[in-house]
Amino acid sequence: MGHKKRHAGNKETVTSGSTGKAVVSGAGRGRILSIIGILLGAVTLIGLFIWGRGGGTIETAWVSGVAKGYNIVLITMDTTRADHIGCYGRERAETPIIDRLAREGIRFEDAVSPVPMTLPSHSSILTGLDPISHGVRSNGTYSLKDEHATLAEILRDEGYETGGFVACFVLNARFGLNQGFDVYNDEVEAAPDAMVGGLTSERDAEQVSNAAVSWLQQRDKKKPFFMWAHFYDPHEPHELPAAYVSRFKDHVYDGEIAFVDAQIGRILDTLTSQGVNQQTIVIVTSDHGESQGEHNELTHTRFIYEATQHVPLILWSPSLWDGGVVVDDVVVGVVDIVPTVLDLLGVESEERFDGISLRRSRENPDRVVYIETMANYLDNGWAPLFGMRRHLDKYILAPKQEYYDLERDPHELTNRFGARSKRISASVQTLSEALAKRRESDVDIADMATNVEDLEPEARQKLEALGYLGGDGPVATEGELQDPKDMMIVWQMVQDANKKSRHGQRKEALSQLLEAKVLAPHDHSIDRHLGILYMRLDRLAEAEESLERYLKVRSTNSSIHALIAQIMIKQKRFMEAKERLKTAYELSPENGVVLVAMGDLLAVVGNINKAQAYYEQALKVDPYRMEKATSDRLNKLQQIRNAMGQ
Repeated sequence: MGHKKRHAGNKETVTSGSTGKAVVSGAGRGRILSIIGILLGAVTLIGLFIWGRGGGTIETAWVSGVAKGYNIVLITMDTTRADHIGCYGRERAETPIIDRLAREGIRFEDAVSPVPMTLPSHSSILTGLDPISHGVRSNGTYSLKDEHATLAEILRDEGYETGGFVACFVLNARFGLNQGFDVYNDEVEAAPDAMVGGLTSERDAEQVSNAAVSWLQQRDKKKPFFMWAHFYDPHEPHELPAAYVSRFKDHVYDGEIAFVDAQIGRILDTLTSQGVNQQTIVIVTSDHGESQGEHNELTHTRFIYEATQHVPLILWSPSLWDGGVVVDDVVVGVVDIVPTVLDLLGVESEERFDGISLRRSRENPDRVVYIETMANYLDNGWAPLFGMRRHLDKYILAPKQEYYDLERDPHELTNRFGARSKRISASVQTLSEALAKRRESDVDIADMATNVEDLEPEARQKLEALGYLGGDGPVATEGELQDPKDMMIVWQMVQDANKKSRHGQRKEALSQLLEAKVLAPHDHSIDRHLGILYMRLDRLAEAEESLERYLKVRSTNSSIHALIAQIMIKQKRFMEAKERLKTAYELSPENGVVLVAMGDLLAVVGNINKAQAYYEQALKVDPYRMEKATSDRLNKLQQIRNAMGQ
């Protein structure tokens, strides 16, 4: 099925941003040319213009269509802070490949991710839309709808061969980012992993680069190509390859980034060996950063401070730019990637973008970029966070509002909201009004649960193993929404309890969850965690009670209904289980967990043939997640038949 065929007249609509006053500093030859550019008004280099510093003017870096027919390689590094890369100032970083790309290409000093979560951010990277527009607000329980065009779809319709290679379950094809890819390689479950039920939910950078290099070697050499490679290694849980342990045992995060850097080098070497590097544009960025304890957040998803929102963004093509250019006085976003690529290639599109071509980055001297996190609301029923980011300041809408002067306070240690300053008051008013205008088209958060999709327990286990809970939909209904800044102790307790449970420390995990419930009695997501943990402890009555409490606020969650039915089956309450599964099936007839539970009920009462039919149906409609569960059950049914002499 082809792309929506709406690209036929290059129209960029900027709804969340325009741009700030830009000053660009170049290095080496680029700096010399920038001075000449000031004197002459414009300097041509290989048919292009070089951005330069001086007189408040910035010449364009390219003319539209200058790279017509070029290949595009998009590299996204998960959970990678800009300030942990050498060219962004990290002295101990070992990132020679990325640093070389920055030295020879264009590096954007102030690039921003719209959301600190993998799936929503990559949806923005691949569509040029922010989360309000593409509708993907969390991991696991949202998917990118077919109505939204991806870069892969647009380029495939232009005759490009397209290949995507992702490293974690969060980006599995079921979540919609496979749209437009001829090959979408998301095979992350092949290797044994004792921690996660015998299966891993991610693969390392070498495995991703192996798949990407193999595709490059086998692709149709007559076509231009678009390749996306996603590397997940800097995300927790942190584990260094053996060759990196001695050098990075005290700085594991930096070691994982170094490992990714080396694998990016393998992809570049392949481009060179094939003789296509001169006709290829490489883009390197990240979906979000990592808090690493800043603002009491160990990882990401809960806040939208710079630690998670400031990301690298580098463009490189040896035939287009031959001297390092640093864009350091304007805010840009990862939403700018798609319109920038289309501008470089000269591809016209009627798609609407929230981003703009980076060539136009100084048209509006007051550009603001939209940022958000809905994880607090969707997972826990706490207040969501919305914000607007300019080059030198930021406003965050929360129960306790925040404003930061990033020039004076880059680590956001002092909240200046409410300060007695006309300048600050004016800035807050400007940014808050821009945010209100941007959110005019957003759905009401009270209705947001209607867009949430069920996540089966096995899939949820994979997300939790990666450090995500996945959105549940709003699970707190009593009282005003609590500010996430006041709830981080609860969040950390739940995360730690889940980790303990996965490692078999279930009594300790239970103690922590019960303590978290006391601190946050209206957070019903804790009831779901308690219910599942009670099931693992074979405390079925308490499990059922906890899950029933959860269903009071999420009555449409078919997987939870199926879990309760499993409890009833164990207790030989077969008629009640049958009625509960009828409810679950009506809610989600293609939920593999529900179908397996229906098979379990039939198997227990002796109807082996019908049980087999339900297991086979579960495997048919949900093969990715149900393969192991159905295989085990079908084998047991065959053992029963053998024992009966059938």
